[in-house]
Amino acid sequence: MISITILDREKRVNMELGQGESLMSALIRLNEGIGAYCGGRGICGKCRIKLVEGDILPSMEDRRFFSEEDLRKGYRLACTAYPTQNCTIRLCMEKEQEIEVVTESITQNGELTIQNSGSYGIAVDIGTTTIAMQLVEEGTNRILSTYTGLNPQRSYGADVINRIQAANNGKGSELKKFICDALECGFQTMLSEYGCSSDKVKQVIISANTTMIHLLMGYPCESLGVSPFEPYNIKTIKTAIRKVIANSLLDCEIRVIPGISTFVGGDIVSGLQYCHLTEQEKPVLFIDLGTNGEMAVGNKDKLIVTSVAAGPAFEGGNLSCGVGSIPGAISGVTMENGEVVKVETIRGKRPVGICGTGVIEAVAELVEEELIDETGLLEDQLFEDGVVLAIRQDGRDIVLTQKDVREIQLAKSAIRSGLEVLLMRYGICYDDIEQVYLAGGFGYHMDPKKMIRIGMLPVELENKIVTVGNSSLGGAKNVLFDGFSWEQLETIVKRGEEINLATDKMFQEKYMEYLYF
Repeated sequence: MISITILDREKRVNMELGQGESLMSALIRLNEGIGAYCGGRGICGKCRIKLVEGDILPSMEDRRFFSEEDLRKGYRLACTAYPTQNCTIRLCMEKEQEIEVVTESITQNGELTIQNSGSYGIAVDIGTTTIAMQLVEEGTNRILSTYTGLNPQRSYGADVINRIQAANNGKGSELKKFICDALECGFQTMLSEYGCSSDKVKQVIISANTTMIHLLMGYPCESLGVSPFEPYNIKTIKTAIRKVIANSLLDCEIRVIPGISTFVGGDIVSGLQYCHLTEQEKPVLFIDLGTNGEMAVGNKDKLIVTSVAAGPAFEGGNLSCGVGSIPGAISGVTMENGEVVKVETIRGKRPVGICGTGVIEAVAELVEEELIDETGLLEDQLFEDGVVLAIRQDGRDIVLTQKDVREIQLAKSAIRSGLEVLLMRYGICYDDIEQVYLAGGFGYHMDPKKMIRIGMLPVELENKIVTVGNSSLGGAKNVLFDGFSWEQLETIVKRGEEINLATDKMFQEKYMEYLYF
């Protein structure tokens, strides 16, 4: 066995490495809050460590991300580091335990005024990146406690594709254990915080995308990642919680919100219910932006849904200096006369990287300053080295590169093209849309004008956009004690007609068109 000592801020941790095991694998075992954006394939360059003692031969991937000087100083990628001797390392990656999680949601209907029954329920949103849950009082619908955290499955990749691959490669039980332990931690924290005994909790409602549900329930994932992308089960699930989380302190019913397809899951169905889409007279638009961009247009008579692969750029992935929504992530950028004059960071902390909202702001400013042409090409003086936005505490520049601009182009074009096709198939134009509900953490913090400036959304929708926050959690909360709201969920599932954009010729044509700024 090889002994590894980890220096992490004020903490010192010792661990043993198995034969042929990577540092990344060992860090995942320790549950150190490591975000493996690319699933440990050595292509994102974010899992950086520095050797303090000992030696690890540089990998081919190390040579792509580090200069010769950095390699001599001991910098390596954890996912391609396979020590053959005892080592002491320092973690240089940004850990994500303090990631910002949106739990706020607009109130669509008034609070109930029924007498409290002394019973409680828990609404849960399992996101690909984060987890959010709330303890709710039956009868009054008062939120008594809120818990948020990072989805620990992120150690196996930032997106669902990497996690599906991990599950199919024998890691399914670990992925299930990670999420079950995280949920149980949330339950215990909220009950302790409010002083509520576990026997008072009568039900738990889970809202999540299709892949997260498969991993939670331990379903096989083989068919999720290959055409025709058939889910094992996306119907309503009602069962005892201990059949899902074996040693849960709760002893109640758990219900899982149904999905429409592999790509439009229960989180979107929950969001559509939260926005009362099936009660609308005129067509409304629902957009939830993340690694995937799910969209729906409809009213009380008709509903069409779709999903586009936007990539991880909106969540900081695949960006040179990208990070999640952690303290210190650049979330706002202001430029004047071709120079960066101001950056805003989450919680006002010293800059550590740039998150999704920040990169949209930066690109919008570059477009405004005419430092990017319509094809997305940076001006000559910026092409090689990019735009320096800020300097980290360790002296490294936080840079927006030409490659980063391309990532945003691909993402924004996918969203806009999907939107165009969705409305075309529905048979309406932008002027016919009554309201636009922009859901999710990204949309909650984003200035819609910046999205319009880069062409992600059309200018015709500017005055119709309402940010609704975490509509997935809001919908789960709605249906906790309300049979009618649950019936609305089932109506949405039955009525929802999905468009497959992967085979849509019009989508391909629009995609090329909207790559331009």
